[in-house]
Amino acid sequence: MCCQNSLLINPDTTKLLLIQTRQMLENIPVDLDLHVTLLGKESRPVVSAKDFAVYMDATLSFDEHKQVIYLLACQV
Repeated sequence: MCCQNSLLINPDTTKLLLIQTRQMLENIPVDLDLHVTLLGKESRPVVSAKDFAVYMDATLSFDEHKQVIYLLACQV
């Protein structure tokens, strides 16, 4: 599909966000070498990621997004 539309994933801006419950995230081993390789570049899990101006975290609590919106509102 991406080849038909001439779209290509950008490995420099792509983030790997594991979405789980808090309990499931706590059970992921610390020494787990989790990564995805896209076009020769490794992506490792991040705590949060911004997509379409929305900050998402691994548990979809949107805590970071709420904090950013609050700080922006205070600047007005």
